[in-house]
Amino acid sequence: MSSKLNKLSLIESTKAAFSFIFHPESFNEHYSVGDSIMFYYKAAIIPAIINALLYALMGFAFAGYISTMIQKFTGFLILPALGAIFGFIFGLIYLLILIPIGIIINSAIVHFFSKIIFRVFNKDFSRTVTAFTLSTFPLIFFVWVFPIPFLGALISIIIVIWEFIILIISMARQQEVSGFRAFGGIILPEIIFIIVFIITAFLISIL
Repeated sequence: MSSKLNKLSLIESTKAAFSFIFHPESFNEHYSVGDSIMFYYKAAIIPAIINALLYALMGFAFAGYISTMIQKFTGFLILPALGAIFGFIFGLIYLLILIPIGIIINSAIVHFFSKIIFRVFNKDFSRTVTAFTLSTFPLIFFVWVFPIPFLGALISIIIVIWEFIILIISMARQQEVSGFRAFGGIILPEIIFIIVFIITAFLISIL
């Protein structure tokens, strides 16, 4: 399947990703880890630049308010131009570095428990990565709304639910299991990881 994926241009990849978030049941291809991440970057690069520019505009617009708050505590003044630069850089780093890292980490955690420990999944790690990659597309296209007061908080909740639904559908198709098994395979490792993290943080705090 990688040859078909490699033939998609940046615009075609972006269109395919945008179409997928409304029709996740239509995607049945199975890619390697490298091809999944490549598809992510080809689909995300244009939205990433657009989002970074929007974050730059918001950084410029809100720089006065933010600098006032920061100046009260640190004495430093953030100029609007500097706020725009920070916004642009943050937008690129978040979409092009942090999200791909998160895809690999979440895939590794979920796959380890669901395939090795619980025996819920049937297929290899690359399929889990593909499912997590596909589930990030709502965030890629609508992350620009997050900084907007009130609306951003509401939309972020919708996007989280949207992503989770897509992840269940994609995981069921990639791992060739039922939706119920896909849900269990996704949620149980996350719960275990959170519990372990809380216990570890508590033990560290009392030492």
